[in-house]
Amino acid sequence: MNFYLNTLGQLPISLDKPFTVSWTAPANIALVKYWGKHGKQLPCNPSLSFSLRESTTTTRITFAPHKSLKVSFNFQGLENERFRERLEKFFSSLGEVTHFFKNMEISIESANSFPHSDGVASTSSSLASIALCVCSLIYELTEKEMDDSFYRLSSYFARLGSGSASRSVYGRYSIWGHTSILASNDEYAIEYKDYDPIFMELCDAIFVVSDSDKRISSTVGHNLMNVNPYADIRYQNAQKNALKILDAMKKGRLDTFYAIVEQEAMEMHAMMMVANPSFLLFDPNTIAIINRIKAFREQTSLPVGYTIDAGPNVHFLYFERDREKVMPFIEEQRALCHKGIIVFDGLGAGPVKNPVE
Repeated sequence: MNFYLNTLGQLPISLDKPFTVSWTAPANIALVKYWGKHGKQLPCNPSLSFSLRESTTTTRITFAPHKSLKVSFNFQGLENERFRERLEKFFSSLGEVTHFFKNMEISIESANSFPHSDGVASTSSSLASIALCVCSLIYELTEKEMDDSFYRLSSYFARLGSGSASRSVYGRYSIWGHTSILASNDEYAIEYKDYDPIFMELCDAIFVVSDSDKRISSTVGHNLMNVNPYADIRYQNAQKNALKILDAMKKGRLDTFYAIVEQEAMEMHAMMMVANPSFLLFDPNTIAIINRIKAFREQTSLPVGYTIDAGPNVHFLYFERDREKVMPFIEEQRALCHKGIIVFDGLGAGPVKNPVE
């Protein structure tokens, strides 16, 4: 990857006419959590995630020659200056690797398939769709055919904008960060394919406890890990859990799978609680739903569990074959959800390149 990037930076390529491209990319949900980074968006531990089927971002970008870098961003039909500034910094960083981004007008139109109130973080799908568009431009200018390297390069670029976005350039399951058993690394994510067929049925009912913005940004939370006295223990546990969950998925051991997924969610939130300053993202209904899920599992012996991202909303995980058995339980949780909102999603096939008229 470094060799290709170094070569790319030296190639005498430039854009002499407008080029338009569009990609749809999924949001992803981490099972082994990424919390703590170093260097330039590099993870302190490996993470494993699955891409969602319904929660996606579609982005259309027109790249055109310009005397300098100029970025415009339109989201859901409206200008978004805050994210535009973030994207301008993102493309400026790309200009350090690929010099032709320094002289380009980049017009971005983006839309989500899901509203903000659904409780799914859209940063991963947004940055992934943008990175895929960037790589389409690069492959067009260098006259390369799309291959596996296309997605690795897309993941690399997506990581520069958002660490978790590196995993959203793939469908189904992906892992980002170095492990001792896979050819994974910190610079880009790779697909994970060696699992029991049961995991193709993974479903996610998202109990939206709150639609409010996070009380503290993920960037601040990651930075607080630099002075967290329990950080090293957390990173060691995540390494061990990554290996354990990969083994459990390969062998179809559902009890072990859920035990690790739930431990990962609680450990990440524990790191927030012992940070300095400490912060708590759970709401009372978050805890109530967790307890209900555990009781339901004990009563029914069904293979169900939960995970929680950096917020109060609970992802109830189950398998397609058990849908009818779990639906009454899912519906009972509406009283604990904000405006009764429950989002139904599940394992998705990954990004799609869209036709451009």
